[in-house]
Amino acid sequence: MKMKRINLVINCNLIIILTVLSGSFLFAQEETIYNLDDEIVVTASRIPTSFPGAVRSIVVISREEIELAPVQNIQDLLEYAAGVDVKQRGPNGVQADISIRGAAFEQTLILLDGVKISDPQTGHHNMDLPVSLSDVEKIEILKGQGSKLYGPNAFGGVINIITRKAASKQVSLKAVYGEHQLYDGTVSIFAPLGNTDHRLSFSKSGCDGYRKNTEFNILSASYGSYLKWGSSALDFLIGYTDKKFGANGFYSELYPNQWEHTKTTYIKTGLNLKGERFAFAPKIYWRRHNDDYILDREKPDWYHNIHTTDVYGVEFQSNLISKFGLTAIGAELSKEEIESNNLGNHNRTKGGLFFEHQMEFYNKLQLIAGAFAYNYSGWGWHWWPGVDLGCQINQAVKIYASIGQSFRVPTFTDLYYSNPSNQGNPFLKEEKAWMYELGLNFKKGLLNASLAGFKRDSENLIDWVKGTADSTWKVRNIAEVTVNGLEASLLVVQPVFIPGFHLNKIQLNYTFLDYDKNMGGFVSKYVLTHLRHQVLLGFEHNVFIKELTAGWKIRFEDRQEYDPHFLADIRILWKQKHLDLFLEATNLFNKSFSEIGSIPMPGRWIKMGFNYNLFAVD
Repeated sequence: MKMKRINLVINCNLIIILTVLSGSFLFAQEETIYNLDDEIVVTASRIPTSFPGAVRSIVVISREEIELAPVQNIQDLLEYAAGVDVKQRGPNGVQADISIRGAAFEQTLILLDGVKISDPQTGHHNMDLPVSLSDVEKIEILKGQGSKLYGPNAFGGVINIITRKAASKQVSLKAVYGEHQLYDGTVSIFAPLGNTDHRLSFSKSGCDGYRKNTEFNILSASYGSYLKWGSSALDFLIGYTDKKFGANGFYSELYPNQWEHTKTTYIKTGLNLKGERFAFAPKIYWRRHNDDYILDREKPDWYHNIHTTDVYGVEFQSNLISKFGLTAIGAELSKEEIESNNLGNHNRTKGGLFFEHQMEFYNKLQLIAGAFAYNYSGWGWHWWPGVDLGCQINQAVKIYASIGQSFRVPTFTDLYYSNPSNQGNPFLKEEKAWMYELGLNFKKGLLNASLAGFKRDSENLIDWVKGTADSTWKVRNIAEVTVNGLEASLLVVQPVFIPGFHLNKIQLNYTFLDYDKNMGGFVSKYVLTHLRHQVLLGFEHNVFIKELTAGWKIRFEDRQEYDPHFLADIRILWKQKHLDLFLEATNLFNKSFSEIGSIPMPGRWIKMGFNYNLFAVD
């Protein structure tokens, strides 16, 4: 503990020293003119910045990449993101636990258009999203600590799902059919009217199941509008998703007849007032999640849990441009409630204040320093600082460093779950960690490459444990985990042209994790099952004609406690002005593998479909 206190003092002093030094450099330079209008918003900072200007490790999945990926839902799409670990109990958007850089699934923060939508009952429901893949414009993934930006649960990283706006009048019809009686249909309407944009979508999918008790039915609907005047805007989003699915072995291998029904309702509105040097953006939102779980659907009254959670929130952010740099300040306040026949009825309030300042000097060095002060019901105030530093060595090479502290608060399940074998703990405290990262980005011509090393020192982690003589698993703040990792990526655009075969893009990513867990003499209920080695290879090429494109996704996964495996997926897309036809196959070589427990994932699965776009005439 003494060494940890020393490290904490050193880290805090380092933050102060870097801030002071950067301020000294800044006052020595000429005034820099900042222009937000020309920059792309990314999740790596509270302040809008261009993607090349980011000084953190971030992945952006564009709309073009989404259209060529062999997927029909957001969960499957994230399988191809470097450093992201997707553990699916049920495929095709049924249920997935998402983690980043070896963090637990509840240590990943999910945002929808920048607003938190992670579930307070349990992280198993974080991906019960109120939008479908057809509604998504892009996905931004921030890897590493994010609590200085977004507060709680941005422990291992942040996933920000950004919805589409109506660029032109369009009616889109998508239909998919595949093995196991899989179907997926979507109707999307995009209607720009004057200074307003409107988007409306309906989606319905289902399947008989790839094995016993894995059938599902999913309904999703959403509406988004965007009102613009000058450089300011008002946006509104309402979404609803209903999932019914067989949950064979999802939470216990002893019960193959589990059943679950979840519903998610979400409403958000936000205002973005923008001047030449000042912006103000308040938001208000509400999320309701219903979870109806049956341990044995043949005996529904034997063990039946019903949970309803509500999250109400308001937040605002102000951005200011001055000769001293760019400054973001803001606050948020929310309330979480649960009504449950197992967890009981509870509520808690949370709120915080954040500050971030970005400085650039000599057109080469960039520093972002910030902190989030946060308070949960009965816990008092704590602050979570962080500093990011980037240096443009030359036109091709940029290096960056990041240090910051992150935290996660316990879910209602951690606090109040109770059955004869498991007991929650209402006195749990927050998990916390220090994160360190050093990286290099290289970009020249058609070549992009990056290399990053990182370390996360975590303590006070929440785990289900027991002594050797105990019969009941209890939740405690007991675990200490150190994660060391390495990431490397290479992207080459249009590297090869051969008559009849035009390779448009090839991308290779590698992630390595070394994981050390100390339980203080207790036995942990959960065995470490992180991805020790992850290799992702993706490439796109035309097939004889430019309208016919094949997109390949090849994965190698070496998961702790599991056998390593290769997986290959492909989508062949024939693209015309109004009509797209596609054929796709996942797990092309029919490999046997699992991602959670002993739940087998599907073998080869072939699907085909079309997307018809009807453009209205003005």
